[in-house]
Amino acid sequence: MTSNASLLRSLLMPLLAGLAIVLVSMYILGDSKAIFHSDTALRSVLARVALAEGNPIPHGWMFANGDLLTFTPYVFSLAIEALFGTSFLGNAAASWIAYAALLASLFVALRRAIPDSRAHAFLGLALSASMLSAANLEFVATQGAYSLTAAAQVVLATLFLVRSRHHRLQVCAIATIAFLLAVANPKRAWILSFAPFVAGLVALVFTDGNYRGLSRRLIPAAAAFFAGALLGTLTYYVAVLPHVLSYDAAANVRLASPSFFIGVVKSLPSSWYAYFTLGGGWMEIPTWLRVIQLVAWALATALWIAPAYLILSPRASSAQRLYAWQAYAFLGAGLAPLCLLEGLYWGPMEIRYASTGIFFGIISVCSALSVAASRRAPTQARQPSVGIVALGLFAVAVSAQWQWATQPANPDARGVSLAEREALIAKLRKERVGSAMASYWNSHVISVLSDGDVFVNPIDYSSRISPFAHHVPVAPLHGAAGNREALILTKAEMEKYGDHPAIQQIGTPDRIVESGPFVVWIYNRHAVDSVYAADDRIDGPVPAASVGLTLNRDRIAPCGADSCEVELQATNSGQETLATAGKLPMRIGLQGRAADGSVMVQDLGRIEFVNPLEPGETAKLSSTLKNIPAGVTAISACLLQEGVQWLCDRTAVEAALPLEAPIDPAKAGLTLSVDKLRTCTEEPGCRQTIVIHNSGDLPINSGGPYPLVIGYRLTHPSKDPGTVTEGRLQLAAPIVAGESISLDFVPPRSSDDAEYQVCLLQEQVTWLCAQTRYDPGSATP
Repeated sequence: MTSNASLLRSLLMPLLAGLAIVLVSMYILGDSKAIFHSDTALRSVLARVALAEGNPIPHGWMFANGDLLTFTPYVFSLAIEALFGTSFLGNAAASWIAYAALLASLFVALRRAIPDSRAHAFLGLALSASMLSAANLEFVATQGAYSLTAAAQVVLATLFLVRSRHHRLQVCAIATIAFLLAVANPKRAWILSFAPFVAGLVALVFTDGNYRGLSRRLIPAAAAFFAGALLGTLTYYVAVLPHVLSYDAAANVRLASPSFFIGVVKSLPSSWYAYFTLGGGWMEIPTWLRVIQLVAWALATALWIAPAYLILSPRASSAQRLYAWQAYAFLGAGLAPLCLLEGLYWGPMEIRYASTGIFFGIISVCSALSVAASRRAPTQARQPSVGIVALGLFAVAVSAQWQWATQPANPDARGVSLAEREALIAKLRKERVGSAMASYWNSHVISVLSDGDVFVNPIDYSSRISPFAHHVPVAPLHGAAGNREALILTKAEMEKYGDHPAIQQIGTPDRIVESGPFVVWIYNRHAVDSVYAADDRIDGPVPAASVGLTLNRDRIAPCGADSCEVELQATNSGQETLATAGKLPMRIGLQGRAADGSVMVQDLGRIEFVNPLEPGETAKLSSTLKNIPAGVTAISACLLQEGVQWLCDRTAVEAALPLEAPIDPAKAGLTLSVDKLRTCTEEPGCRQTIVIHNSGDLPINSGGPYPLVIGYRLTHPSKDPGTVTEGRLQLAAPIVAGESISLDFVPPRSSDDAEYQVCLLQEQVTWLCAQTRYDPGSATP
């Protein structure tokens, strides 16, 4: 072989690895825009909030599951946002830096594991750069959720292998990495990082004779590791977590039942291979891509086989065995929780929790190929074989096809394309909308794609508009496009829930425009701010003595249907604003009661405060209950603070409150289920039954110096003009607003043609006959 040929052959694998890196880098910085979504975009919005607050872990952000995102590309977004502002390219650049850090850590580890073969090391770099699957590309390279964590674990393993003259520096590096992992999210760090890492080390010490003698040398490194991990955990719980807002999105996770465990175990093999698809179904992809797909699945299988080969091979080095054990430990740590806990496994995409194990597996595959090659032909082990070159070409092919798989006109997983979002942004700019709100998957993504001109704040839209639970700013952000605000919904969302929640909460829009699949309600007022109610957030326990709520009724009769509408009129009789906003919001809790009045269902449902209710204000509130249990004969309501306490002792009923002054007649109303009332003669059958419905806003028969009562007037035309007999209908209990009762009574006797009229009246004030209506089909008891 000539020197030129030898040089070309030695450069071939580095060239292939470099080409794979360039292709994927081009995808991250450009083509990935077609599938850009809010989970990736949110770190740019978070950086905007952090910079405005001057705090990298801002108080004005709702985190999720206690994850501070400080070991993600967010740390790079902070600097990029400060220098260049909000943009897709800035967001993608942060992902690319994390991607580059991962590849650098992997290449150092590959060179440590395979010091005698640059070709195999560059093969591992090329395979890692390609990501091997569309899901891995998304979660690791594009979104960057697992890139820095995987890089840190690879660096930790490599540091434990290095015999450095700079021992103190090495120990400090180990402690620092452990600290940073723990302070970002200690639960995740201990379960998905520290536990498998230690398990892999212990397995190596007890199975590798060459490494057992080095266990004493590991003591300082292990001490530094645990010191950093414990200090990071302590810092997180004492100095960080008490000062940030975090929504526990994993609260529904629980130990798996035997049937669930067996079901997931059976599903994992197929989910593993589904995770390693390159995009599209088998019948949808061309033949050349099917060949590449088969190789990807073969490598997915090798990720499990190669570590075992290294562990059992006498030719494998201690470094290779360490990475092999780390592969199994991290694969197990990522997959075991899916089987043991319900609420984590939803399909193949959950394999992402094993991302670190996949990269350790790639190191093991290349190490195993090197060991096998040296065993067959030791003198040629350093040169790339045809098979190694073929795998390098495979990595390049995988890296290249990502760019062909995404097009701006193709809809994403949520049914909206990049082209449609860009058209929406253009329309929002034209309408001078600088602040908007939309469902989560159409929120942060538009904020970043618009370069911060339009900040779209995430909401839930169903029976009420409310801020999204997590990954949201506490106070809505406003962009530079203009002062108008908007509600953005897809046509499917509008069709599903209708426009009633929006009209009820933020009123009729000043303008409605459409853009592709979107409907945009535009307001010339602060609609977004009113929904977020940032000034009325409740993030801590409220003193019970400072709150109070007065309701217009004590009991609500269930409608008996599958879906039951519950309405209440509520008055804030306390000193604090009542708002369903914040981490510990206020709501009205509903309880189901049995016929004897006892509580049968402690928690039947909730009624939310659609808008903050200031002290002294009154509002009509409603909620829909479904599948009310049999035996519930009445529904009672109490004020409550979520996560703190029920406040039934701070909840009063208007019917129990006497009327102390003349009322506004417009607030009173009475409906009788008859067309006309007649007097009773001497004939038998005088007793009558009527249904009385309180159609006003105030209680009837509630007591006090000016009570509302039901009276009758008997006018005798045959006697002296103006002769009137008056009386009162006797009621056993108050009739609260909206309530109907059935009344059995005997009309007054009269032998002449007297006119008989029943009316509502306020004692000592006036008769309210104009507020009394006769309607035979109106009310039911």
